[in-house]
Amino acid sequence: MRMYQGSDGKVEHSLSWTPLHSINSLWHPRQLDVLSLKRIASHKTRVKEVEFEGQRALSKVAIFEWWIPQLQRETEIYESISRNLSPGEHSIAPAFLGYLMEQHRCIGFLMQKVDGRHPSSDDLPACEAALRRLHRTGWIHGDVNHYNFLVEPSTGHVKMVDFEHAKPYDKEAAQLEIQELKAELSETAGRGASVVVRNGVEEISGPIFYAANT
Repeated sequence: MRMYQGSDGKVEHSLSWTPLHSINSLWHPRQLDVLSLKRIASHKTRVKEVEFEGQRALSKVAIFEWWIPQLQRETEIYESISRNLSPGEHSIAPAFLGYLMEQHRCIGFLMQKVDGRHPSSDDLPACEAALRRLHRTGWIHGDVNHYNFLVEPSTGHVKMVDFEHAKPYDKEAAQLEIQELKAELSETAGRGASVVVRNGVEEISGPIFYAANT
């Protein structure tokens, strides 16, 4: 059975023997059974906090087939960031820990859970520097709301998350994104925040830990 999104946005289904779509061009060597990870909390529909090698991590999974292209794009961004990282240089994104598999089909990925705070306008220089580094890898972020940036308390380093709306670099779009960043860091309306569900209880919106958007 194949589930798909109808023209009215509702979920529909049909019988099909066509193989389901999956994330392809796997660049990271680690592949993990998605069912092998112990779930700790739910951040949003496709993002779960899990236990991995004794540490907390975040899994991001395409529950529906039409989410595959967005997650495919995210894995491409992580590859670009990893490939352009110089020795000793801190990354502008959480560590990519591997792919999540449903038998032989890749349906998502696992990433580092970053402890940090969301930035304020005082962090604009560091956030802008991180965003410009992303631009130099050949991408624009596509959604620079302040919940998609994290400042590590111990180092002051900035990491970006949620690359599903990223697009190939365009000079005009990149300049506009830089201009938007200042206004976004002053955002207080909660756009882009997440509600964490832990043990069936909703805890917080806009957490200091990375709780990715869907």
